[in-house]
Order: sequence, then structure tokens, then C-alpha cells
Amino acid sequence: MTISYEEAVKKLQKAVKTSHIDNQKHIDLTLVDPSQRADLQKALMFVKAMIVRGEISDSQFKSDVGLEA
Repeated sequence: MTISYEEAVKKLQKAVKTSHIDNQKHIDLTLVDPSQRADLQKALMFVKAMIVRGEISDSQFKSDVGLEA
């Protein structure tokens, strides 16, 4: 599976959940259909690898996906 950063972000945005703790969000794979979870996990691994390689910052990813309050 070849995916772009933009495609990964778009997929992961579907799994962003607001926590019961004020102003906190997280990625929750249970928000999507079970048949889509493997793709979301691959998207997460893809983005994590980009962060590790220094191609994008963690804060930029969080902003792009909607994790920052």
C-alpha cells in the first residue's frame, strides 16, 4: 500500500475522538468500521515513520489531523 501524507491524515481524521478530559483528543480506531482498521493502522505507521525520519514534526501531524485543541 502506497499512501501519501495527505491521504493518511484524511483517513486518521475519521478516528479522532474528543476525550472525557476537557480539551483533549486522541485517535480511537474503534470509531471506524472494523474492515477499515488495518488501513488506519498502516496510515499511523506511515506517519510515525515520517516523524522518526524528520520529514514532519509531531506537532505538525497533530495539527493536521485535528488532535490539538
